[in-house]
Amino acid sequence: MNLDAKLTKGFRHRVAESSRKRALQLDKAVRRMDTAIGFEQREAVYEALSDLAKCVEALGKDLREASVLLCQDLQNTGFMPPEIPYPAGGEAEVAWVDGCLCLTFSEMLPYPVSGPVYYLHEQVEQALEAFIREYEPPVPLYDERCAVVFLHHYESSRQALRHLRDYDNVEHRCITNVIASKALWGDNPRCMIQMDVLAPGDHNYTEVRVMPLSKFQEFAMSEEIGYLP
Repeated sequence: MNLDAKLTKGFRHRVAESSRKRALQLDKAVRRMDTAIGFEQREAVYEALSDLAKCVEALGKDLREASVLLCQDLQNTGFMPPEIPYPAGGEAEVAWVDGCLCLTFSEMLPYPVSGPVYYLHEQVEQALEAFIREYEPPVPLYDERCAVVFLHHYESSRQALRHLRDYDNVEHRCITNVIASKALWGDNPRCMIQMDVLAPGDHNYTEVRVMPLSKFQEFAMSEEIGYLP
């Protein structure tokens, strides 16, 4: 067996095993749905749909992990430079500062056009779960309406406007979905509002702050959310 075949053998095996496992789970969920539809059991249909969605998410996670392992194999043999296509876990840090939940990413949030960004969901989930395990705060952390503020820090020497994110970018949803499930009591407008701002800085990174509206009013009047000159 030549080297390139050996490099891809493990990847193919992992993908095949995952596909078989998830296919069985999907088939089971569809069969349950067929039965529920036949007996007009609406709640059971919803449960089967939820299981389908979980299977799809799990399959996507399996494929991402297989891709990372393949990339590492290619790096170890010198075929590729030491760069991993998906940022590793631990790159999102969580802290509790003056009643605000603060998530800090080591780099700027990526654009969706740069590749899949669903790993952000896993990063934030792992970071929040580790924070909750260590400090054991009450869950949800907030039982009042909150603001989720994305602060995109840019070097002052760079032109700010061309780096503005759209409000509906998928990377935002990856993060707010986890925050809503782990820290808030819901994800509708009665539970949270969202805001994106630019913030001056000496390097590029993204920070996400979750705060009650009372603190958000004070924050909104501060210099921290000013646009770069």
